[in-house]
Amino acid sequence: WSSDVCSSDLFHWCLLLVSGGRGSVLSISIAVCAVGAIAWRASRAWLMINVGGALLGGALFILLAFSHTLGSVTTGDLLTRSIQRELTDTTGRIDFWQHALSEAFHHPLLGLGTGQFQCGTSMAWPAHPHNAPLQFLAEWGFPATVLLFSVFLLAAFRVIKALLACKSRDTADSGMLLSVATAALATGLHANLSGVLIMPASQMLAILTCGCLLSLTKVVSQVNRRAPMHMVAVWFIALCISSAVAWFATTELTVINARTSTKAGELADLPRFWRTGQSCSYTYRID
Repeated sequence: WSSDVCSSDLFHWCLLLVSGGRGSVLSISIAVCAVGAIAWRASRAWLMINVGGALLGGALFILLAFSHTLGSVTTGDLLTRSIQRELTDTTGRIDFWQHALSEAFHHPLLGLGTGQFQCGTSMAWPAHPHNAPLQFLAEWGFPATVLLFSVFLLAAFRVIKALLACKSRDTADSGMLLSVATAALATGLHANLSGVLIMPASQMLAILTCGCLLSLTKVVSQVNRRAPMHMVAVWFIALCISSAVAWFATTELTVINARTSTKAGELADLPRFWRTGQSCSYTYRID
C-alpha cells in the first residue's frame, strides 16, 4: 500500500507545482513536518512516504517543465514561469492585512459586520484580505475572535494529545490520524495566506475534515456509548437549520441573475464573485 500512496503523492505534488499554488505547497509542507515532529515515533514510515512522494513529484514537475520548454529556461525560472509571478510577490496581501487590522482597531467590539471588509472605502479592495483570522477579526471584533480561537485551541489540544499517544495505536489508525491532522493543519495555514475558506466548497471540506479528525481522537472506550439526549437535540436543531439553508439555496437559484446583474459590468474581466464581489453595493428590491 505504501507504493500506492507514494504514487498518488507524486502526482499530487506535481499538480500543485504545475498549478503554481505557492500557498498550498508551503502550507502542506509545514503541516507534514509539524505533524511528523509531534508524532515522531509513529510517523517515520508515514514521513518517508510523503517526503518521497514530494521529491518524486518535484522531479516530475521539473521534467515536464524542461520537456515543454525544450530547455529554453534555466532551473531558477521554472517555478517563476509556473506561477507567472515572482516567488516573493505578495500580490497586495500586506496592504490587505494592514487594512483589516486598521478596521479591527477602529471597530474593536462588534467589528464591521459580516461581509463588510471591502466596504466603506473608495479603494478597490477584494472581498477578503486573503487571511481568514484577520477577516474574522475585522468583521466580528476582538471578543468574538477570542471566543472562536479559544474553541480552536481546545480542539488543537485534543488533537495534539491524540498525536502524542498514537504510538500505541495500530498502523492503520496512526496513518489515518496523521493524514487527516495534516490536512486540517494545512487548511488552517493556507487560510492565513489566501481566501480558501471564502469558497463554499472549501468551507464544506474543511468542516468534514475537522469533524473526521475530532472523531479519530475519540477514546476507543467511548465509541460504543449511546449519545446523550442533549446531543440528540443538537443534531435535530442542526438538521432543521441545514434543511432551511438548503431550501434557501434552492429558491435563490431562481433570482441569482437579478442579484448579480449589478456587478456584471465591473466583473467582465474578472468574473470571480468570491474575490471581487461587494455585497454592500447591492440594492435589493421587493416586487
